[in-house]
Amino acid sequence: MACVGGDDQIKLLRYLNAETFRENPKPYFGYSDNTHLSCYLWKLGIPSFYGGSVLTQLAMQGQILPETVASLNWAFFEHGLFELKASAAFADEDLAWEESANLKKYRKMEPNDGFYFDGDHSAEGRLWGGCIESLDFMTKVPGRVPELEHLAGTILFLESSEEIPSHECVKRFMIALGEWGLLKIVKGLVVGRPKAWFFDRQLSPVAKQNYRKEQREVMLEVFREYNPLAPIVMNVDFGHTDPQLILPNGGLMKIDGVQKKVWVSI
Repeated sequence: MACVGGDDQIKLLRYLNAETFRENPKPYFGYSDNTHLSCYLWKLGIPSFYGGSVLTQLAMQGQILPETVASLNWAFFEHGLFELKASAAFADEDLAWEESANLKKYRKMEPNDGFYFDGDHSAEGRLWGGCIESLDFMTKVPGRVPELEHLAGTILFLESSEEIPSHECVKRFMIALGEWGLLKIVKGLVVGRPKAWFFDRQLSPVAKQNYRKEQREVMLEVFREYNPLAPIVMNVDFGHTDPQLILPNGGLMKIDGVQKKVWVSI
């Protein structure tokens, strides 16, 4: 399990021995910049788990949120079909770790609007994806992302980090995926709730709502330009807000566009 993220992870991959990983596969948990290692394992045919870092989830102030516990229990011990359900409330605003008094506090919760579905088609496919900023980083380094033909028929999952990228940056990233050819060959798109607050950018409640809405609209607009029919599920509880649903990167996802339900399995 990763402790935290760190964008220097991209510098470590060249030192890894692929055969060691193939001969000794282990479950790997991490998200954000851990997208680098998660996608490295994906290329080796080794599924990993997107989510569940030690400091940000297991050591959360107050207690681990129950939805995160249930999802981690599934990932650790069950591995059967697991339905992803929207939480009733979520936390977006962090508590500073360097202040010991915060260890007994609980993060501020906000009401959750639930999942946003677009399209009534259903899909099933192998998951691939991660943090938008990390994936954007990786696409600039030859060989760090899978070949396009290996991603055909996958379900793409994306989420943005505490950097709170501008909608223009997210739009350019999505257009780049479209021009690369990825968006038209995936079976579906799943998007995590965008984080809209951090210590150096403390947006107001209204500004946070607007940011999330505008990012959804940008991603929906670009994806539909390249893929009019594949189902889209947005505002899902994975990524940089809590609770955190664990996604099996390389595992399977089922999207029922009629019943508006989502399942994962590994």
